[in-house]
Amino acid sequence: MRVSTKIFNQKQVGAFQRLQTDVHSIQEKISSGKKITKASDDPIGAVELSAVREQRDILTQYLSNSSSAATRLDLTDKTLDEFNTALTRLTELATMAGNGIYDGFGHESVLNEMKQLYDVCIGLANTSDSLGRPLFGGFNSSEIPFTKDTSGNVKYNGNRGQHSVQISESLTV
Repeated sequence: MRVSTKIFNQKQVGAFQRLQTDVHSIQEKISSGKKITKASDDPIGAVELSAVREQRDILTQYLSNSSSAATRLDLTDKTLDEFNTALTRLTELATMAGNGIYDGFGHESVLNEMKQLYDVCIGLANTSDSLGRPLFGGFNSSEIPFTKDTSGNVKYNGNRGQHSVQISESLTV
């Protein structure tokens, strides 16, 4: 039986084209440094890779949330420390004013310092984080949490909401 030259040539050309496609695919993988360049290379591996990427994105978000929460908690802690310092000084001033050794001028200077500390405390209560969200305003972040009217009365404009972020599948802070 005789094989025709035309059929033989066609089969050889087809084989060379397949080899050229395979070489091109291998060169593409080498140049990109990736084993899977398209889903048809390894369907199961592509699905696993997709799941790994999704999990990586979730873990990255958890890490970002954790960092954000730590920063906000540090700022809250520092603000409360400053508040404690101001309140301690207010207590000292109240004790000094009640001591009886000050005259009218002395009481006036103590009163002026107390008014300044009062304003400092209101400022601390209105502290915001790096995103501009008030620390002590609950979820109502569009308004300043504490405002003082002309008579010196303070009004709370926030709510009882608490900020929370998820830092793992089962943990929210």
